Amino acid sequence: MYGVVGYLDRTGNGSAPIGNIALKMLRSLSPYAPDSTGAAFFVPQTHGQVLVAVKIEGDDVRTLSGRVVRRVGRKANVLKSRMVGHTLQLVLDTVEDVYGVVSVAESVCEIGGVECFSVGRRLSIIKDVGSIDHLEEEYTLSDIRGTHMIGQARMATESRVDASHSQPFWARPRPDMAVAHTGQITNYHKLRRKYEAQGQRFFTTNDAEVIGAYLAMEMERGATLEDAMRASLDVLDGTYAYVAATENELGAAKDFMGARPLVIAETDEFVVVSSEAAAVCDGLEQELVTWEPDAKEVHVWATRTPSAADAHEQTTLP
Repeated sequence: MYGVVGYLDRTGNGSAPIGNIALKMLRSLSPYAPDSTGAAFFVPQTHGQVLVAVKIEGDDVRTLSGRVVRRVGRKANVLKSRMVGHTLQLVLDTVEDVYGVVSVAESVCEIGGVECFSVGRRLSIIKDVGSIDHLEEEYTLSDIRGTHMIGQARMATESRVDASHSQPFWARPRPDMAVAHTGQITNYHKLRRKYEAQGQRFFTTNDAEVIGAYLAMEMERGATLEDAMRASLDVLDGTYAYVAATENELGAAKDFMGARPLVIAETDEFVVVSSEAAAVCDGLEQELVTWEPDAKEVHVWATRTPSAADAHEQTTLP
C-alpha cells in the first residue's frame, strides 16, 4: 500500500501529457508513501515496434546490459537501447515472438539480476525505490506523452523494498497490460501456488503480482478486461482496490467490502482515478467533482484510437 492513480485521455490525439499528470498525482500521495513509486505509460504505437523495459542489477551492470542487448538481438532487430537508472530500455523491430524476447533477456542472469519490467507495443513501466521526484530526476517522466497511465506510490508493509517489488506490475505473459493495487490480497499464497502449478512465473512476494497473473490468464481464455476484473472480485480475498490497463483500456475495481478508498472524476476529455481526491485535483491542476464507487464495483474506459498522423514514425523511448 499506499495509493494508486490512473488517467485516460478521451480526445484520441494520443499525445496527452500523461507523464506530467502521473508526476503531479503521485507527488500528492508521496508524503505517505516513502518507499517506492512507479507508473505504467501507454505511448502511441510506432509501426509495429516493441518496447521492452529490463531491470539490470549486479556487480557489473554494463556487462549484463550488453549481454541482454546481444541476446535479444538474436531474436529481433534492436533499433535503440539505453540504460537509465537500473532499467535497460529497448526499442525492437521485426519481433516474431514477443515473449521469446523476454525469455532470452532473462536467461542472461538466472538469479534476480535481470527481470523484464514490461513488454509491449505501447507499454513502458518505470518504477524504482524512493519518491516520484527521484523518478523524475532519473527518467524525466514529465516529457512522456501518450493515451493513458496507471501508477502507485508505495509504503511497504510486508514485502521487500526494492525496484522489483515496486508497482505497477506487468501482467505476465500478456504484452501491453499492467496492474497496481492498494491493500492486501489475503489468499495470495494459495493463489500463487495454484498459478505456479499452471506455469505462471513470479518474481516477487508482492501480492499485487497475483492480480496481474489472474487477469492475464482470464484474458488469454477470451475474457474482456471488464469480465476478468469482475470475476477477480470473487477470486481475490482481502481488502483492496486496484487499477489495470491494457493498450486501449483503463479499469478500476474495489473489493467486496469496499474498504479501500477509490475516487473517480470524468469529463468529456478525460477519466482520472485515485485513492485520494486531492491527487485527482493536483494531477489535473483544477477542481474536479469526484465520486466513489461502491463495494464490488468495476469500471472500464476505452481510449479512442489515435489517428495515423498521431502514430508518427519514431523510436522515442519513454
